[in-house]
Amino acid sequence: MSNEKKDLEKQQDTKPAKESKQDAPKDAKPEQAKKPKNRKKLKYGALATGITAVFIAAVVLVNVVVSVVMDRYPLKVDLTSSKLYEISQDSIDYVKNLSKDVKILVLAEESYFTTNNYMKIVPETLDKYRQNSNGHISVEYYNMVNHPEITSEYKQYYSGEFQEGDVIVACGDRVKVLDFGDIIQTQQTPDYTTYTYKTSYTFVGEQSLTSAIMSVTDANPKKVAFVQTAGTNSIYADTNKYSVAALHDLLDKNGYDITDVDLLNDNILPADYDLVVLPAPYNDLTEAMVTKLSDFLYNEGGLNKDMFYIADVKQGNTPNLDAFLAEWGVSMGDAIVYEGNSSQAQYVSTALGTLTAPNVVMAESDYGAQLSNTSRPIVAPLARPIRLLFESNTDRQTLALLQTSETAFLYPLNTKQDTASASTDVPVTSQEAASTTATSFDIENAEKGVQNLMTITTKSNAVNEDVNSSQLMVMSSCSMLDYYVAQSASYNNAEYVISAINVMVGKENGIVIANKALEQTNITITEGQLSGLRTLVIVVIPLIVVVIGLVVFVRRRNR
Repeated sequence: MSNEKKDLEKQQDTKPAKESKQDAPKDAKPEQAKKPKNRKKLKYGALATGITAVFIAAVVLVNVVVSVVMDRYPLKVDLTSSKLYEISQDSIDYVKNLSKDVKILVLAEESYFTTNNYMKIVPETLDKYRQNSNGHISVEYYNMVNHPEITSEYKQYYSGEFQEGDVIVACGDRVKVLDFGDIIQTQQTPDYTTYTYKTSYTFVGEQSLTSAIMSVTDANPKKVAFVQTAGTNSIYADTNKYSVAALHDLLDKNGYDITDVDLLNDNILPADYDLVVLPAPYNDLTEAMVTKLSDFLYNEGGLNKDMFYIADVKQGNTPNLDAFLAEWGVSMGDAIVYEGNSSQAQYVSTALGTLTAPNVVMAESDYGAQLSNTSRPIVAPLARPIRLLFESNTDRQTLALLQTSETAFLYPLNTKQDTASASTDVPVTSQEAASTTATSFDIENAEKGVQNLMTITTKSNAVNEDVNSSQLMVMSSCSMLDYYVAQSASYNNAEYVISAINVMVGKENGIVIANKALEQTNITITEGQLSGLRTLVIVVIPLIVVVIGLVVFVRRRNR
């Protein structure tokens, strides 16, 4: 029995270890218990990977969307005082309504502009045109050496020579080329304190670019015969050359196709031109010249031609020209118009010096319909009065466009101011402009009343039930488009003149854009603002980052 007992005890000792839980090794864990934890790790790992993938995809998507939005609606802020890097609303409105595709090709690499503080405005401005054109304007930069085929492609449409930095504006076979001077004007003025010259830079690129786009997209541009000479001699006085240049530039930058002509030697055929500009002839015209102008306006009975004539105080006796004007119902007075009420006049800076000029009003609003801001004044320095000889006759009607107030008075050109009346408001410059005789000027007895300073006469006829008309517009002073007056954003002179000419010739679009001085602009802040910025950058922002980091760390530790 004892042996059997021993064998039984021995068998009990050889039973599996699982029956003795106390003696089981601690690391001997059941295999099925490992699987739930592995699954949990896999689950969280997959979830983390998925979240990371979704986050990366979201970041990429946001970047793409933001890039597209930024390209169309840039979030850059122009902090310069003159808004150097913005384009005017007029330009934006024009390019937004384009229906044709326009290519702008810059004959230089973009870095050619961006590395210079003054020239980086060029690519910024070009980008504004592209962004606001609804996809109709493209801008590309080419190195002329590496891409000679670009200039070869457009050479057939351009007679000049391409230079590095030129900007080609093209729409089909219509091409306009802008050189550096059309984008940035450089002017040197003497500094007599240091006996050196001060160089200033003016950005005129927006006006040039908008003009070029208008020109190449206009299927029927208005063609202008701009009279500059008569027998190779300048037709106008030397003192008026800057005013004439301002008008020439104004028409060019508003999309007119201009040809300079010699009134004596060149033909001015109705088939070649829509408009003739005759700026302040210093001497009288010959009968042949007058006939040339009359034939142009008559157009063999077809009419539909126009002319813009400017008078001036420097003109002498002009009987042939006077007879031509009288036929159109216009007579120029031999006087200078001044304003007797100081509240209706102002001092105006011109190339001839500071002049007193009457503020004038629009007698006919239709010709100022394209003005963007009617609150700015129109001034008329050194203007001659225009008398309308009739309101209408058989086939002509006259209309006043610009007039003075009732308190304006006339200072005759053949008189000089009496020393006894030095208290009058007639400036010295007017005395120099007038020829001197023994006759004195008495302001109390001067002719007073409303004076016409810009007029238009229309000649009409009916052909096959259609009414055709030619028009003669007369402005009484070259100084109304003086360079400084035309460039000034304080006056409406340039914008009104281009608006009136556009209405006369039937041209719908006209934009006058102010030039921008390229000055370095510093953003100045007060000491208090500087202290606040310093605290924000050095203390507040780092503190926020630290707090966010601690919150994330604690949450992960307690998870």
